[in-house]
Amino acid sequence: MRKEDIDYTLYLVTDSSPAILGDRDLNHVVEEALEAGVGIVQFREKKGDTRELIEKARALHQITKKHNVPLLINDRVDVALAVGCEGIHIGQDDMDLATARRLLGEDAIIGVTVSNVEQAIEACQGGADYLGIGTVYATPTKTNTKDIIGTAGVRNILDHIADAGYTTRSVCIGGINASNVQRVLFQSNGIRKGLDGVAVVSAVVGAANPKAAALHLLSLLKRPPPFSSDLQRKSQALSETEALKPDLLPLIGPVIRAVHETTPLSHNMTNLVVQNFAANVALAIGASPIMSNYGEEAADLSKLGGALVINMGTVNPDGLANYMKALKAYNEAGRPVVFDPVGAGATTIRREAVKTIMAAGYLDVIKGNEGEIKTVFGDNKEQQRGVDSSSTLSASDKASLVRRLAHREKCVVVMTGKTDYVSDGIFTWAIDNGTPRLGEVTGTGCSLGTTISAAIASRQADRVTAVIAAMLHFEIAAELADERPDVSGPGTFIPAFLDELSRIRMDTASGNLSCVCDIQEKFGPAIFEFDKVISTTRKLLLSATHLRIPIFVTTQNRARLGDTVSELQPLLAQAGDLVRADLDKTRFSMWLPAIASHPHFSSSSSGGAGADATTSQPPQSSEVAIVGIESHICVTQTALDLLNAGHSVYVIADGVSSTRKEEVGIALARLRQAGAVVTTSESWLYELMGDAAIPEFKAIVNVVKETAKETGAALQGLLGSKI
Repeated sequence: MRKEDIDYTLYLVTDSSPAILGDRDLNHVVEEALEAGVGIVQFREKKGDTRELIEKARALHQITKKHNVPLLINDRVDVALAVGCEGIHIGQDDMDLATARRLLGEDAIIGVTVSNVEQAIEACQGGADYLGIGTVYATPTKTNTKDIIGTAGVRNILDHIADAGYTTRSVCIGGINASNVQRVLFQSNGIRKGLDGVAVVSAVVGAANPKAAALHLLSLLKRPPPFSSDLQRKSQALSETEALKPDLLPLIGPVIRAVHETTPLSHNMTNLVVQNFAANVALAIGASPIMSNYGEEAADLSKLGGALVINMGTVNPDGLANYMKALKAYNEAGRPVVFDPVGAGATTIRREAVKTIMAAGYLDVIKGNEGEIKTVFGDNKEQQRGVDSSSTLSASDKASLVRRLAHREKCVVVMTGKTDYVSDGIFTWAIDNGTPRLGEVTGTGCSLGTTISAAIASRQADRVTAVIAAMLHFEIAAELADERPDVSGPGTFIPAFLDELSRIRMDTASGNLSCVCDIQEKFGPAIFEFDKVISTTRKLLLSATHLRIPIFVTTQNRARLGDTVSELQPLLAQAGDLVRADLDKTRFSMWLPAIASHPHFSSSSSGGAGADATTSQPPQSSEVAIVGIESHICVTQTALDLLNAGHSVYVIADGVSSTRKEEVGIALARLRQAGAVVTTSESWLYELMGDAAIPEFKAIVNVVKETAKETGAALQGLLGSKI
């Protein structure tokens, strides 16, 4: 077999010790593995005299030759020469590569164990045919392990090999089995060079059914891991200057809607102090909470399509064992995991617990404060006080830290603080939302992890988009709650916060909005049938209040032209928090940045960067009704901007006008052609309700009846023959 044709995907290393092999026949085990598809075998035997080793290796070689698979001997060049097998594998303490090559010849396959960059570069320079990189994790099959390098160490070696221009084949070894093989391959692969396979020992040799074990490993190796499905951006960028940073705001709304529509399970393993609050937060955002710290339940819970939160609030041996069981179960089920390393740097026990959890499974999101993230990265020389974190890093250092950790772990990392930093290892975002009030209440940080878990549960949106959506939902709700007049402290903040979480979710899920454009006092004398525009707007504001439809209001040069007309002010006050924006503008469109970035409007694609490229589902649009003036200027430009952003637009014909009545018909015709729906107030209201069985039907019918006379006058005065 040519060297270039060797399949390193699954590399089997033998071990005949009773602890691994038991009382079975090694040759039979190897043959079963070869029948499953193992592509290369290394005979590793630490005990026995030379004659015995040669006899065993010769018998094994007959089996590997039958399957056209190379056999390598560990360490012993003399045994390899006596057997006439295809090559050897040497460690750092064995015969040097140059001597082995001289003795075995150029056709022999020679692999070298490496555990750092210097060893790897030296082996590549010396002409090694492949590298055995490790040890990845601690394992009982190698008791003389000097360095446990983890997947980050493997990737660092691969990156340096690629930088040096080498294409040497490589496998990694050490503690690899079916529960972690996909994670190992995924997290180890560098941007320019990946592993060619993995080497296993006990995962096959120690398996009750070696053939089935090898087949299972190969099936896992040949398909993408489930936790990569929501890391969809394929950019090869190494820095933000090499690729366009995506605009995520247009994708926030669909994430909030998805949680509302799917009610994902949020399985929280957290301390007793915050369980009740975290469960209430989950309910408010539309998730289904379960608070279970018993790891044995995770095998069943992980199959329900939700996500796991490991909140390291309480650390003891039993708790850590339960975390490990749950993490394994959710990884095997392909379900997301959020890790909150609470107080990670406070004690040696907590620092060791972080290492144990990090090594035990794949973590989709790591969330913590500055001290906790530094501890997870392994770069924290300070001792934290409980869950508190003193900030010692600059803004750029914080951004760099979360990006480096996200890149290393191939996940999303969140560093919370006055400014939050979020990174997927390629791009990093700063989020300045929230309120200091969140820090006055126990459990808000923990419940942010709950919110994130619900957002990433579906794996439908790009993961970093889902995480940022959850954070904005959480922190904007906190801001709105803190601004409420009924909130005077942390005690009144909590119920208000839960209310705002629920309200944002319900409003975003509904997708129906109304816009009141520039209906101002001083426009009155100049606008054709201005009183009819006001009466129709009154009707829609009354209905919006009953139907809980968000309202956006603008004025044009308010200081000179006056506020929204006095006739509408009581209705706007009655609508209360449904009025999402009341903005003054100089632009001839209501599509202001503050409105365009609002969660209600950010649910659709705005084209360009960050549109549908990072989500597997088409964006959902809002349905927007517009009333106001002037129909041919501000109403038209607002409608066109909304249409361009992917929203559905309803122009209420009996609620728009201009200074010249002739302009109205021309504007409506243009908007129809552009894709807007030109309709009447009553038609739109009945379309919204859809069914007389809804609870709000009676109230809306009463509004329609009470305004029937005004509606008739508006239709007659404003429409005429324009439709």
